[in-house]
Amino acid sequence: MSELRNKPQSSRCLQSVRQTWRGVCNRGTSHMPTVDIVYQATGKHAWCIRDGWTATAQRLGCLNRVFEPRANWGDSDTADDDGLYAYLAAPSSDVMILLGFDWHSQALHTSSRWKERWAAATTTKVLYIHESLDNNCRLFGNDGMKNAALSAVECADVIVCPDPVDAVWLRTRTTKPVFIQPYGVDEGVFSDRVPFNQRKPRPFFRGNTTPYNSQATYSERRTLIEHLSNLRLLDLLPFDHAQPGVDRFVEDYNAHQIAVAFPSLSIVHSTRVFEAMACGCAVVSCRTGRPEQDALFESGKHLLYYSDAAELADGVQRLLRDPGKSAAMAASGRDFVLGGMTLAHRLREILGWCTPSIQTTAQARRRAASHNVKRPIVVDGVMFQLHRSRPFGIARVWQCLLAELAKSSLADRILLLDRDNTAPRIPGLRTRPARQFDFNTYADDPLHLQQICDEENAALFISTYLTWPETTPSALMLHDMIPEVRGLDLNDVQWQAKLKAIDHAFAHFFVSESTRRDFNLLYPQHANRPSYLTRNAVADEFRLRTGSEIDQFRKKHGIQRPYFMLTGSRTTYKNAMLFFRAFQLLEDRTKYAVVCTGRELESYFRPFVAGAEVHSLSLDDQELSTALSGAIALVYPSQYEGFGLPILEAQRSGCPVITCRNSSIPEVAGEAAIFVGESDVAAMKAALVAVQAPDARRRLIASGQENTQRFSWSKTGEVMGAALEELLVLAGKQPAAPGDPISTATRLRSFLQHHTKASEDLLRAILVLNDSFRERRLQDRRSTAALIATVGAQLPPLMAQVTPQLAGADECDGALSLLLGIALQTQQRFPAAMQRYLRAMKRQATYNELFRVQLALRIAELSLTLGQYAAARDTLQRLILSTSPNDAAATALLTRIARAETQGRRGPVAATPR
Repeated sequence: MSELRNKPQSSRCLQSVRQTWRGVCNRGTSHMPTVDIVYQATGKHAWCIRDGWTATAQRLGCLNRVFEPRANWGDSDTADDDGLYAYLAAPSSDVMILLGFDWHSQALHTSSRWKERWAAATTTKVLYIHESLDNNCRLFGNDGMKNAALSAVECADVIVCPDPVDAVWLRTRTTKPVFIQPYGVDEGVFSDRVPFNQRKPRPFFRGNTTPYNSQATYSERRTLIEHLSNLRLLDLLPFDHAQPGVDRFVEDYNAHQIAVAFPSLSIVHSTRVFEAMACGCAVVSCRTGRPEQDALFESGKHLLYYSDAAELADGVQRLLRDPGKSAAMAASGRDFVLGGMTLAHRLREILGWCTPSIQTTAQARRRAASHNVKRPIVVDGVMFQLHRSRPFGIARVWQCLLAELAKSSLADRILLLDRDNTAPRIPGLRTRPARQFDFNTYADDPLHLQQICDEENAALFISTYLTWPETTPSALMLHDMIPEVRGLDLNDVQWQAKLKAIDHAFAHFFVSESTRRDFNLLYPQHANRPSYLTRNAVADEFRLRTGSEIDQFRKKHGIQRPYFMLTGSRTTYKNAMLFFRAFQLLEDRTKYAVVCTGRELESYFRPFVAGAEVHSLSLDDQELSTALSGAIALVYPSQYEGFGLPILEAQRSGCPVITCRNSSIPEVAGEAAIFVGESDVAAMKAALVAVQAPDARRRLIASGQENTQRFSWSKTGEVMGAALEELLVLAGKQPAAPGDPISTATRLRSFLQHHTKASEDLLRAILVLNDSFRERRLQDRRSTAALIATVGAQLPPLMAQVTPQLAGADECDGALSLLLGIALQTQQRFPAAMQRYLRAMKRQATYNELFRVQLALRIAELSLTLGQYAAARDTLQRLILSTSPNDAAATALLTRIARAETQGRRGPVAATPR
């Protein structure tokens, strides 16, 4: 009969909600509001303050989206926001309910980045505070929970809390509407499934009693439990701190006639009271001491109240003595709760309270839609990280260029990514932190960049050096074609990254016509993509210095003789040997000095400058300009340049230039330089002499100063700004770029995190193993074995989703091949597993001993399973025992191999999981 009574009650509840919303619609909205649910980012709470809200909204047909962000306690940002940040840029719901947001989702509201995003989101944000702020702060002796609540309030439009005392306090701290709402129950889950007379006639309790943070936590609960237990008036069921499933509680309630509610951390009726009553239990509950709370139920009709241990024991005994009274009270309490205290009723209340805000946010959304929202241009400042120890060259170029863009109409759209706190602070440009870049893991970086682009709703991505996001349209600035033209090893990870970045970019910037010409010859398949010429220029710090400035510089660095200057690298294509061989031929070379920038002069150059002064200096821009102003000449005999910025810097500083006529150098130097052949020592010697002639020197300085007028950052900034405006239009027409396949262990982890229900344990195991194999994180053998066991247990069920996304076997890195082999071995797909292990073996040179040992153990284990005893023994001997003859795992496996051979076992041998 109870089952028959419940169904109409639940139906009446849903009908009531819908009728209420017909009235709301008539007052100004055109549809039943849609609702997003945001779960707390840390920990997990009871059904009726978490999943129950989702289930209720889904049954009512108003659920839009559910977000399950994840964060580590104390972190300033989330580990995974489940797409929430990006969604808030253009939310599609009318109302967003933030469950446990104040205390358990601080990573989502304490930073300015998140506060700005919440403030701009055009949906009605409901802060649902489910814990008693006042009581918890008194219990723990600090105001941490109240402070967190005030931070969360800044992000919300409507505040809902169960504790009237908290509501009074909140109303003194904010003008936003604050509503009091007791807990509710999910009638779709909590119901009386077992008739009352078929249940165990005993009172029970299952819940936490362990103190934390303070011994006062649950102290009263423990005292009362001990009292009832001594009187044998309570069945105390074991409590699992890993949050028991909702079904366990429903089974408990339906297995017992009486449920006891003890004092909790909140001075309000806990969710257990509502859940037990909905399941048809006779409830004995503590009074809260709050009149408005205790007035929710009538003692003796809906439940029994108690205030102390004696009244508790008396109430339990009365119910045990009178089963009829217990049954009647249980039925009355159940009907009362289901009639007006379900989550459907609570959701109806909240949506009613939100009606004015819903109308306001709907208007804001319409206004936003009617305007062209300026989506940002993300500029990756990776070059500032890569050049952190030498802030010149490309890093200097970008700092000047960004300063010009900060003056343009695009300034408010540019977001500069700050890698590892290395980007310059440029007034007028917004910055955002980004993780450190590493060429060794460049294939994983696009996932990180794409997450940022999604969160920022980026329209366009610009890289300062060889990076790209997965799918956001990207443009790349190319400074040279040195590795391609000079025949460098293109298998080097840096140049592999360059090839990928070029492929991903739908447009390119070039610093010189020479570089663009070389690019079109080397990459004809991309020659038709949009391209723009953005020439470098000289920073304002470079100018003709006065005699006194030069004298002060020479005195500071102890430079006694007239000197020739060399800047930057001196090896390979920079061709400094041409200068040193010519310098050695000067009859009066001992009267000169050689000033080099950067590291100490290489030992193989020193014999060529015997008897001369040599100075190796580290100079900032101002000192470099002074050094150039005082030099006989800048000698720059490079065999290839993408631009040749040192030439312009010397000319602007009034320094003659001796260089070679190749690549971009004539384009930059004009005719204001002395040109020599790249290997013509005699011509270089003649130039070193000729440049000292007064007339020649005056002519070179004057023509050099005039030449630099062709280049300015203001002109380049205008070109760049116009190009970006054009690219913003073109980017909107670009088809979504396909994401790269899974080729590394890190990309596997990211895919599992964003596209599957992989556990935190599996995600952590993959991360730690990958780092341990590359020595970025120390890990002992026992812990490694446990992590591998986690992969073996949890990755196989996800392989059906992973396999279609995998790169070709030869493209996968060693760590990924090992992890895939473990999964395949667990699935008993032995040949496929062995193939993965052998491919991992080919990549072992890039990993450490821990990786090689684990891989060898897996190969030997699998060989044993396949009956390939000789191969198993050879693997262990060659890869482990040859260097570590006493390795315990390897010797134990050798013993198993010997035993299998002795027993004459020819079929498969059961593998021991690792």
